[in-house]
Amino acid sequence: MKNNVERSRWGRSKFGGSPIALLALSLGLSALITLVLSGTIAASTDYELPWWAIPLTALPFMPVTAVAVWGLCVDRSTMSHALKNPEQSIEKIWYSKPAEITFHIMLFTLSVATTLFTIFGWNAPATTLLTVATGFCMVSFLISYQIHKRKVA
Repeated sequence: MKNNVERSRWGRSKFGGSPIALLALSLGLSALITLVLSGTIAASTDYELPWWAIPLTALPFMPVTAVAVWGLCVDRSTMSHALKNPEQSIEKIWYSKPAEITFHIMLFTLSVATTLFTIFGWNAPATTLLTVATGFCMVSFLISYQIHKRKVA
């Protein structure tokens, strides 16, 4: 970061300009992206949709898309409250070990489950198995994260 660049809450674009220009770029690009996606979805359906269905379909996706565009375009060094090294934050330290533990728990659990399903010839719908595996992964990570957070803190 250059010393003469003023920091702001929303930061500045990597391409230059003011914070207002960055926010305008984010909102404009998000509107364009969501309208194109909504138009593509509308064109791929067999229904005859009114013209206002495309912007109405795009509207719920605009905030998420605007944040994504802003995140890709912002220069973090121009933000007033940004951490200098986010990869060294305490939350990152709390996250890394539980993620590793969860990965190993999932490897073991899915291996045992696959073996049992094969030996006993059990059948279950894939959606049920994936839902259970995802839920188990989330609970496993949550427990591991809380334990590690209390142990480190």
